[in-house]
Amino acid sequence: MINTTLVTIHGFWSSPTTWEQLSEIWNTDEQLQGVRIHPFGYSSPKRPRLPFSVTRIPDYDDIAQTLATEYMVALAGAADVAIVTHSQGGLILQRFLTWMLQQGRGRELARIRTIVMLACPNGGSEYLQSIRHILRFGRHAQAGSLEVLSKPVADTHRTVLQRIVNATGVDEHQCRIPFHVYAGSSDKVVTAASAQGAFPGASVLAGNHFSILDPTSPGNLTAETVKHHLLSDLPAGPAQFSRQIPAASDTLSGSASVLLATEPTALPSDGLGALRALARDLITDVDMLADSQSEAEILARHVAEEHEDADLSSLLRQMATALGGDTGQVIRRRLMWFGRQLLRSADAQLTGWSLEESVKAAPQGMAVLLTDPAVWASCPAGARRRCLTALLGPPDNPNAAKPLAIQLLAPLLRAGVVSGDEAARVQASFDLATLDQLIANGATFDMLVPRILTELDSHVFVRQNTVAWFLCDLSPAVRDQPLEQELDFSLGAKLTDAATGVNPSYGARDAMAWKYVSTWPPARIAGGIWAAVSYVDGQHLRTPASEHLSTLIAAAHGKDLLREILEFVRYSLDQSLERISGGLAQASDDVLKLAGEYTGSDQQHLTSFGDWLRSRYTGE
Repeated sequence: MINTTLVTIHGFWSSPTTWEQLSEIWNTDEQLQGVRIHPFGYSSPKRPRLPFSVTRIPDYDDIAQTLATEYMVALAGAADVAIVTHSQGGLILQRFLTWMLQQGRGRELARIRTIVMLACPNGGSEYLQSIRHILRFGRHAQAGSLEVLSKPVADTHRTVLQRIVNATGVDEHQCRIPFHVYAGSSDKVVTAASAQGAFPGASVLAGNHFSILDPTSPGNLTAETVKHHLLSDLPAGPAQFSRQIPAASDTLSGSASVLLATEPTALPSDGLGALRALARDLITDVDMLADSQSEAEILARHVAEEHEDADLSSLLRQMATALGGDTGQVIRRRLMWFGRQLLRSADAQLTGWSLEESVKAAPQGMAVLLTDPAVWASCPAGARRRCLTALLGPPDNPNAAKPLAIQLLAPLLRAGVVSGDEAARVQASFDLATLDQLIANGATFDMLVPRILTELDSHVFVRQNTVAWFLCDLSPAVRDQPLEQELDFSLGAKLTDAATGVNPSYGARDAMAWKYVSTWPPARIAGGIWAAVSYVDGQHLRTPASEHLSTLIAAAHGKDLLREILEFVRYSLDQSLERISGGLAQASDDVLKLAGEYTGSDQQHLTSFGDWLRSRYTGE
C-alpha cells in the first residue's frame, strides 16, 4: 500500500472537475491503494472583472500563497505528497515553490516526492494570445502570465530549474524534487517548446491541450504515466531499493554498469584516475553505452554525486576537447548529453569550475556544453562571451551563423536566458545567414519575422519577392507557428501592402493566395484588412481598397471571427486615421460593396464597418 497524497491542480478557465476521469482510474487501481487524491481549486473565471467591481480575480501570487496555506494546513498530515498539474496549474505550482524558497522554507518542501506537469505554458500560450487581445482580456489577472516571454514566469521558471530540478540537496533555499514534464502531441494551445521549457528529459504524451486529460481518447497514456512516476519516485524500503538499483544498471553496458553498481562507493577510490579512465572510454569506446540520452545522463548524475568539483571540471574539459575535434556523431551526442548533465548537476557550484579557462582551452567544445538553456544563466559572463566568440566570431566583426551555431543558440533565445547584449550579438550573426539556413537549423518563425518585416518594408522588389516566396515555401508546421500579436498584425499588414497597387511584389501577391490567407490567425488577418483599406501610414484610406480585401474578409468570415477582427481594425485605425472633409473614401464603398455578398450578422458587421470608415475619414 502506498501512503501518499496526490494533489491535482487545474488550469486556466477550468476547475477541479477536469480531473474526475483520471481520478476515478487512480482510485480504483490496486497498485495505487492508499493514494489519496486532493484536488486544489481556485477561481479562474473566463471574463475579467469590470473596472469598478468590488471583487477581483486572484493573480498567480495570490493562488500560490493559497496553495502554500493548504500545503501547511490541509496537507499537514501527509507524510508524502505528489503533485500533478495541467496547463496554468503548472505555473501556479512553480510560483508556489519559488515563493516557499524565497521565504527560506525550502526544507518544508521535502515532503513533495514527485511532480508531473502536463501541457504547462512555461513559455506562454501563443495560440490563445491574439484571441485574448481581440476579446480584450488585458485586465484578466491570470491571462497576463500566459503572455509569451512573461518576465515573472521566466524568472520563476529559472528559479525552479536552478533550486528545485537541479538542486544539490535540501536546505532553506533549495530542495531537489523530481520533475516530469510533458507536452501534448497535438496541442496547439501550448506548443511543445513552451510546455517542455528548459526541463531536462521533458517528453510528449498523446493528445491535444484538453484530450491529454481524457483517458478515453485514442492513445491516451496519462493515467499510466502518472502512476509510473508515483511508483518510481515514492520512497521505497531497503529490500525494494536493493532490487531496483541493479535493474537500472542492467540497462547499461561496459564501464557504465560498473559505475552504476548497487553501492555508490563502487566508483574506484582513486577519483581522478577513475575519471580519466571514464573519459577515455566515453571518448573512444563507441559501444560503451547505447546511443541513449537517458543512459548518458544517468551516468553523469552518478559521477557528479561522487566527485569533487575540481575533478569534475577537469573531466568536463576533456569532454570539450574531444567535442572540438574529429569525433563520430554517436560519440558527439554522448559527450554532449553527458557533459550537459554534468553541468546541470553542478548548478550552483559552477562558479568554482574555472569555466572561462576551460572555454579558452577548448572553445568549440565548451560552447556545445555551456549552451544548454538550463546551464547558460549560471555560467560566468566571461565564459559566455568566449562561447559566443567561438561560435559567431568577434563582437565587432560577426560571421554569418553556421548551422551548429544556430542549433546551439536558437534554444537559448527561445528560453529567454540570454542577456540583451548577448541577444544582440546572436541576432547580428543570424541576420547574416539565409532564412532557409536559419529555419533548417532550429530557428523558430518568431525569430525570423522582424527580418521578414524589414525586407517587406524595403520596397525593393527583389528583397520583397525573396522573403515572400520564402514564406510560401515554409512547411505548414513552421508557417503556422503562433506569433506575438503585434508581429502577426504587422506581418499581415506588410504582406498586404507589398502585394497591393499597380506595381506589386510578385512574391507578396503569391503569398496572398487563398490557400495561405485562409490559414492566417486572427491578428494577421486584422493587419491585412487594416492595410487593405488604408495606406501604410494608417492616416489615409486607399483609393481603391486593395484587391486582396475580399480574400481577407472571407478568411475572417471562415473563422467565425469577422465582428471581432473588424472591431480590432476599427480600433487600430481610430488611433491613426486623419479626418479630411470631402476626402475620397472609396475603400469605404468597397467594403459596403463586399457586404452585399454576405448575409445575416456578417453583412451587418461589414455595413457598419464601411459606414464607420466613411464617417471617420470624411466626417460625413
